[in-house]
Amino acid sequence: MPTKPHSQDFSGFFTEAARVRDNSPLKSLTKYMNADPTLVSLGAGLPHPDTYPFAQVGAAVAPAGKSIASCSSAELLDVSVTPAASNSIESLSKFLQYGNGRGVPSYSRFAQEHTERVHSPPYADWDVVVSLGNTDAFVKALMLFCDRGDTLIVDEWTYPAIIGTVVPMGIRMAPVRMDSQGMVPEALDQLCAEWSDSAHPLRMAYMIPT
Repeated sequence: MPTKPHSQDFSGFFTEAARVRDNSPLKSLTKYMNADPTLVSLGAGLPHPDTYPFAQVGAAVAPAGKSIASCSSAELLDVSVTPAASNSIESLSKFLQYGNGRGVPSYSRFAQEHTERVHSPPYADWDVVVSLGNTDAFVKALMLFCDRGDTLIVDEWTYPAIIGTVVPMGIRMAPVRMDSQGMVPEALDQLCAEWSDSAHPLRMAYMIPT
């Protein structure tokens, strides 16, 4: 099997705020708390699991590839405060606790396996970071690559939430003509070739997969 190449380095396009951002001093202490389970840390204000209001949470889930309406029975899943040796997912004592910002580990593993199996990224060093949703992930990307006064390339018919997100951030939009396959490459090429604002070069585009 051929070796996949490493991804391109886009750090040269980072905003000034992204360049100076460092690891959270508080989150950096997590490795020490995880290394010693007997350590009681008051640094992050982590609530003790005994104070949680839930002892157990259950759900009826449709089998993979089916909907609840099309199946005669659903799989029952239970998650309790006490971890089960036979369960590969976290207990409530982990689910309800503050995390490290990368998402619940069992879900992150699922997202990685799904991405590898379905999309097979062409790079060797790709990763998955769980977000709260499309708009949350989009805002984080904007904070990495767009300063106030920059212009974001978008489809002429773009996701409405994007418009409401970029305007308060002082980011302008440059719509590009679309056809049934999405953004027209020739129209995008023309926009980039004719761009004259050297103080705010084009460096980010938001496209909706078709």
